[in-house]
Amino acid sequence: ADPLLKEANERTDLDAQKKLHISLALLPVDPGQAKYVYDRLLEAEPNEVPVLRDALAPHKGELLENLWAVVEKPEKGKDPQRLRAAAALAKYDPESQRWTKANALVVNDLVRENAVFLGQWTEAFKFVKGHLVAPLSAIFRDHQPERAAERTLATNLLADYAADNPQVLADLLMDADEKQFAAIYPKFKEQGGRGLPVLTAEIDKKLAPDLPSSDESREKLAMRQANAAVALLKMNQPEKV
Repeated sequence: ADPLLKEANERTDLDAQKKLHISLALLPVDPGQAKYVYDRLLEAEPNEVPVLRDALAPHKGELLENLWAVVEKPEKGKDPQRLRAAAALAKYDPESQRWTKANALVVNDLVRENAVFLGQWTEAFKFVKGHLVAPLSAIFRDHQPERAAERTLATNLLADYAADNPQVLADLLMDADEKQFAAIYPKFKEQGGRGLPVLTAEIDKKLAPDLPSSDESREKLAMRQANAAVALLKMNQPEKV
C-alpha cells in the first residue's frame, strides 16, 4: 500500500502545481483566479512566495485587509501563514503604520524558520527592513541558551538589514558575543569611520562613583567598552582606546 499511497500523493502534488500554473497564466486576463492564487500564497514554500506575490500585485488593493488580518491574528493552527502574508505586505504596503505593531510578530516567526531559507526570506522582507531592525536587535541581545539558533538568524539578518547604518552596527558590536562580533564587524568596517564616534563615546562613559560594585550596569558597561576597544584596535585607532 505504501508505494500506491506515495504515487497518489505525488500525483496530487503534480495536479496542484499544474492547476497553479494554469491560474497564474490566466490571472492577467481573468481576475477570478486571484482568490485561488491568494490561497496558495498563504501555503507557499519560501521559494514560491515572491512569484505568487508579484503575480497578485495588480490585485493588492483588494487583498490588503485580508493580508493584515492574517499577519495580526492568523487562524488557529495556521501560524505559518503570517510570514507569507507579511512577505506580500512588505512589497504591497511597506509604509503602513501597522508594521509598528506587527514587526515583532513577524520577526519572532522569521527567526524560527529553517536557516536553509534565510536568503529567500531576507530578500522578501528587504522592503521593510527598517521596521525589523529593532525587534531583531532585541533577539540579538537575548543571550538565553535556548534562543541560540534564533539569535544566530537575527544576527545574520541584522548584518544585512543594518549594513548601511553605522550607528546601529556600532551599538550591536558593543553587545555582541564572539560569533556575533565576527558577523557584524565586516559590515561595520565597510562604513569606514562613520561609526567610530559611537565607540569612542562608550569608552568615555563613566558610572557614578557611589554605584555599588555589584550593580549589573558595571559589568554591562565594561563589556561594551571592551568590545568598543577591540573594534577600534581592529580599525587602527589605538590612540582612542
